[in-house]
Amino acid sequence: MNKFLLTLVSLGVFQGVMAKDPDVSAGRYQFNNFSYKLDPYIDEEPRPLNDDKAVDDGLSTFPASVDLTPTQSVVKNQGDRGSCTFFTSNALLESLIKQKQGIEVNLSEEYLIWKVKGEAKQMANSDGSLADVNLKLVAKAGLVLEKDMPFQPSWFTSGLPCEKNKEGDSKTPTTCYSHNKPGPDVVAKVIPATAFTPVLFATSSDKIVQIIATKKTPVIIGVTVNPRGWDEKTGVVILNEEMRAECRSKPGLCGGHSIMLTGYDRMKRVFTFKNSWSPSWGKKGYGEISFDYVDQYARGTAVTGFLSTKVNIPANYQTPVVRSVKLDKVQTTLASLAQGRKAISTSFSGSTNNMTNVAFYVSAYLATPKVAGSMADDNADLVPVLEELQEQYGVYAKAGVYRIYGQAGTGPVSGKLDIPEEILDLKNVENKDTYLRFSTYIYSDTAGWVKLTRDYAKLGFRL
Repeated sequence: MNKFLLTLVSLGVFQGVMAKDPDVSAGRYQFNNFSYKLDPYIDEEPRPLNDDKAVDDGLSTFPASVDLTPTQSVVKNQGDRGSCTFFTSNALLESLIKQKQGIEVNLSEEYLIWKVKGEAKQMANSDGSLADVNLKLVAKAGLVLEKDMPFQPSWFTSGLPCEKNKEGDSKTPTTCYSHNKPGPDVVAKVIPATAFTPVLFATSSDKIVQIIATKKTPVIIGVTVNPRGWDEKTGVVILNEEMRAECRSKPGLCGGHSIMLTGYDRMKRVFTFKNSWSPSWGKKGYGEISFDYVDQYARGTAVTGFLSTKVNIPANYQTPVVRSVKLDKVQTTLASLAQGRKAISTSFSGSTNNMTNVAFYVSAYLATPKVAGSMADDNADLVPVLEELQEQYGVYAKAGVYRIYGQAGTGPVSGKLDIPEEILDLKNVENKDTYLRFSTYIYSDTAGWVKLTRDYAKLGFRL
């Protein structure tokens, strides 16, 4: 079995939010318990707007509105990586396949990232890319299904391979961005994509309306984002000169983002777009952007594309890969550490199955019952960290270990998790039974960290 990483983590948070990255020249968009990295901010003068009436008259031969959302694949979740262009690139390809073949597939962003950064060495020293760069490589690189090479979280997260490297540093290995090279098992499953041709054009609302109306294909664009102008509930997004000035005056606030336009309404002068910030954002993952926003503030080249023939998708494309973990031993003790310190120490061992190319996470929390009886999530109060230590350790007492699997995804797994006793707010556990909540997760491009197992075990000692 090849070497793997299994490292103690005390600060890991899941469901889309990870430990803080080193300072980089790009902002983050945050909502609920999610945090999304933007590309570095580039300040550009807004392009002058054309006369609305003249533009509208020129588009009068096209339908008043077009909605392509029925031919889109599921809304995904890019998590804590600045990988939005890989998600829009695959979203376009998935849409074209659905239109031409009537099937919905989930393509691997991880594979496309490796082909662009690891193999072609394009934009290899960052998370970001350009949709046109990605899609120009597709015909040669081919496609891989998500189930055969799943998406992974940022390797800069505490506990993952690049936690000691600085994002954006020229000395940081490019593998911190490209991740694992596809193994022979993945290469054998590459789907030829020579039928795909990308189409690039200068970004303008009238040209986009024309393409969506006549070709019925989505269009990828890049936009500048001031988080204050992106409404997480409605999905309506705005940018103006006041917000642009705020971007200039507050480094690290704003940034770039890639979205895919999936329809328009000429009367309202707005496009609908598919985002990659989970279905929780906006209207089930979709938003609305004005023609003027696109015409003034869009960045770079717009991209669409077409398939000349059907893509040879394997017949088992919908058959899931069953990934599992079996824990033979989970043991928790009150262990002595150096300098008289103590920790709630949990060791575990067992085996995993079908974890090839998967990010795997094990977490341990402490909990007390809300009412006497059996322990389950709806009857569990998580034990908090002392308030003065919550900025360092998080709100709740926890520990975790990560593993990034390569080509060997079946075999033994083991590790140890320590929760320092001195960080606990013990008034919350006085005269109460305390339980260990032990969970395992894998990562996906649609839901972030997905729970595999969860068990509660009563501690054999009092805190």
